Amino acid sequence: MFLSDEYWGKPTFDITVPSVSAPVPVDAALLKPIELPTGKYHIKIKVSGTVEGPVAGAAHFSFHGTNKLITIPTGKYANQSFTADFIAPKPIKTQLVFGLGGWSAGSGTIRLDSATFERFAKLD
Repeated sequence: MFLSDEYWGKPTFDITVPSVSAPVPVDAALLKPIELPTGKYHIKIKVSGTVEGPVAGAAHFSFHGTNKLITIPTGKYANQSFTADFIAPKPIKTQLVFGLGGWSAGSGTIRLDSATFERFAKLD
């Protein structure tokens, strides 16, 4: 469960779903602490909603302030899958971030239906 939020603008958050909504462009996200050991990872998220914005990547799934893992383009989604692979060369202790904007601005409503991290290789 996402525990807190961070924003610029006037978004609406629902941490139980989790979702972020805004009628005008914002940079707004829900944050969740995360710790991962070193390794190679595959991430799969599913989202629903309508994402709008002045740029193509108006929503995101990221490590807070350091790494945009998945850019979610403008569009309408119903349980749409997005995937990414990344390497954690050292243990990660950060905040997982999901929302509108993030290195940009976005509006509409985005809901995170599911998120999975799979470590498919260890690093020596």
